[in-house]
Amino acid sequence: MISLFLLSAFSHQKEPPNWYKNGDKAYAYDFITQNTEKEEVLHLRSNQESIRGFGTIMRNSFSKPFRGRKVIFSAHVKTEDLRGWVGLWMRVADSRTGEIYAYENMVREAIKGTQAWKKYSIVLDVNPDSDIVSYGILLNDAGKIWMKNAKLEVFTGKDTDLKVNKTR
Repeated sequence: MISLFLLSAFSHQKEPPNWYKNGDKAYAYDFITQNTEKEEVLHLRSNQESIRGFGTIMRNSFSKPFRGRKVIFSAHVKTEDLRGWVGLWMRVADSRTGEIYAYENMVREAIKGTQAWKKYSIVLDVNPDSDIVSYGILLNDAGKIWMKNAKLEVFTGKDTDLKVNKTR
């Protein structure tokens, strides 16, 4: 899906390189970047009262540095007036064949309602045959979300530290 650049009331806000808006109802969400001297905050908000679908802020990375290892995607998330739910998500796949090796979207640990800043993380195994890791934050239905300090890195903890570790 082609990423849309949205006009904002603030001239200093723009869609950042590498992060883009997507989803089955991407047109129903506005994507804004808020930059300060210390951090970049990604913001997704619905532009409709109710949405039967989702929007996401996402990016893709080559899986080569992670193959055969566990990868962790973590970010600080804040929410406001959610009608549905929010979750970090990640997918490990082969872009040539379309095969999905692992997927998680926090639906079982969904963030709901209005929540203050909190760090969340998800972990997946990266299949040696994969070539891409896609990841981001998903907003199902209406509301507002903010994400900062987003990182994708090799998981160096112990399996007993994991709350989420799904593979298909």
